Amino acid sequence: MGEWEFYRIPGCGADEPPFLWTWQCRAPDGRVIAAPETFRFLLDCVAHARLNGYGGGPLLTRREPGRITPARVPLRIVSARAG
Repeated sequence: MGEWEFYRIPGCGADEPPFLWTWQCRAPDGRVIAAPETFRFLLDCVAHARLNGYGGGPLLTRREPGRITPARVPLRIVSARAG
């Protein structure tokens, strides 16, 4: 489907963890599709992304949301690109 990015955002509230996970995907036509919710655990976030077309790679992680661009170096690349 495109390039997938999983990133952390600060949690807000006394009952939430210090950060939460969310995802976004940049489709080949330039559209950005983002998760409508946040997740306490990365694996829950990835599972939700799989329901929306994520097929297992690339798994880019960042501390803050941002635009996915090839020139930008992510903080950590977990797996290779998927088509």
